[in-house]
Amino acid sequence: KLFKIKSRKKFAENKVFKFFFDSIEDKENNISEDNYLVVETHNSLKDTTGVSILPVVDESVLLINIYRHAINKEILEVPRGFMEKTDPSIKFAALRELEEETNLSCDKKDLIFKHSIYPEPGILRAKIALFIANNCYPKEVNVTNSEFGHNSYRFFSKKEVFKLLKSPEKLDTTTYILLTHW
Repeated sequence: KLFKIKSRKKFAENKVFKFFFDSIEDKENNISEDNYLVVETHNSLKDTTGVSILPVVDESVLLINIYRHAINKEILEVPRGFMEKTDPSIKFAALRELEEETNLSCDKKDLIFKHSIYPEPGILRAKIALFIANNCYPKEVNVTNSEFGHNSYRFFSKKEVFKLLKSPEKLDTTTYILLTHW
């Protein structure tokens, strides 16, 4: 191997994430002490840590206007979330997250896997599965999401999506990728 972890120090943890400083050794035995920050979820032992889903209803897609503290801005995102230990499959997790975040559902045959990506491999130990959920429909009427930071939901036509893609700073990475595949 070109590099190996010489030491790992956990310095913080919450209910979702663990935070580490790693010291890395290269093939010439040079060591970089505690220069590498690694963030992982508690379920990082699974191959896939999360899912992102682009919900399609008729000829539009649903995006969520979400406040993100790290950048102190609201941006548009697709529904997404972490794999849970009880999820029997990645598709199950995608359907669960779609329903939890938007109250939408779709048939399994309409949930199309597109790609898996590493969203920020310099820091995050995470692999995200990307899906397009075609022919979505509401699970129940008038159910709202109370997830912290979710401010509003909006449908976008293809024409509006093309405009959004010209301003990628309004989108997170997985949303941008999924919109380009729609």
